Amino acid sequence: MKTGKVYINGEVLDEDYLNDDVHTNRGGVFYDLTVPEGYVFAMGDNREDSKDCRMFGCIPIDKIESKVYIRFWPFSKFGKVVTR
Repeated sequence: MKTGKVYINGEVLDEDYLNDDVHTNRGGVFYDLTVPEGYVFAMGDNREDSKDCRMFGCIPIDKIESKVYIRFWPFSKFGKVVTR
């Protein structure tokens, strides 16, 4: 079923940081996906045009080189990024 939403373990992911008109397409490599141990799944912030894990698969954690500290866009949210 195409809903434009992201589901984790059958539950809709609350993406309150997205505008209401943003829809997520499944992309290239998956319909149902289990992220393997030691990997991450990431989607770009330009959701409809990003070339991200939906196209090339999950990323090994040991390939991640840094963390996000500052958000530049949108300018209304410019500043330090709060991590969970």
